[in-house]
Amino acid sequence: MRDLVTNGAIDRETTAKAGQTPDNESAIAFFNGKGHTPEYDTYDPLDAGKSGYTIKVVRDFEDMAKVFAIRGSACFSDPEHLYAKHFDGNDFSSTHLLGFIDGEPVGTIRIRYFSDFTRIERLTVRPTHRKSRISFKLAKAAFAWCRDKGYTTVGGVARSELIPFWTMLGFRLTEGKDPIYIYGLPHFDITLKLEPEEGAIKHMTDTMVLLRSEGRWHEAGHHEKINVTAPTEVAAPPPMVRRARRPADVAARLAERRDRGPAALIAPEAPASRDAAKATREVHTPH
Repeated sequence: MRDLVTNGAIDRETTAKAGQTPDNESAIAFFNGKGHTPEYDTYDPLDAGKSGYTIKVVRDFEDMAKVFAIRGSACFSDPEHLYAKHFDGNDFSSTHLLGFIDGEPVGTIRIRYFSDFTRIERLTVRPTHRKSRISFKLAKAAFAWCRDKGYTTVGGVARSELIPFWTMLGFRLTEGKDPIYIYGLPHFDITLKLEPEEGAIKHMTDTMVLLRSEGRWHEAGHHEKINVTAPTEVAAPPPMVRRARRPADVAARLAERRDRGPAALIAPEAPASRDAAKATREVHTPH
């Protein structure tokens, strides 16, 4: 994985030339000033065969096909996992993470967004790798993702036999919610409270950071790589005020049309010939 500090894609000197201050750490090297690659972006295709546990954000249809393949392997290998339970129509409004072991995609997790909380869903691991720790890696990467986006409340639903797993990760049963039954099995609503991230993405985060690739806020984006010099003069933003017509102008224009007759009020199309224009004037001339 490329690293801005060692490879110098955007360093302090370059950023200073672009007119930014070295104190703005979020726009210089690593998002959040962390100094390391976040847990949800550790997969490197150039080092995939010998990298152990790695995670990546799903960004294209090929990765999405891997997500569906992993969930399909669980869906069709266990008679209790019905198709409608795994594919509910929410996949294209969510973020998905893929988990790899030595470059092989073996697990996935989904993050769905609401106004002030997220839902962790569809944690699935291929049957051949369920004794690995990839489920823990995926869950922790999803928590890091939520924190970096500014969320501190994460919810989910778990079957009774999986409550111990989620409890180890910090979840607790959600107070005030009764269990629900899906295909006759009880499912419990669970909640995790995260510590707020000081440098989480916000509306006032540096604009260049907001333009970076989703989940790669720690790396320089395309706009930063091509825009290494700043203009000598910074243009002032245009006023965001629409010019309103003065009432006097509107009244004068309406009076002029009224004097010209009823046809002027509906603004008819121009006649096709001089004779037609003359006929129009005769018809609308007051007697």
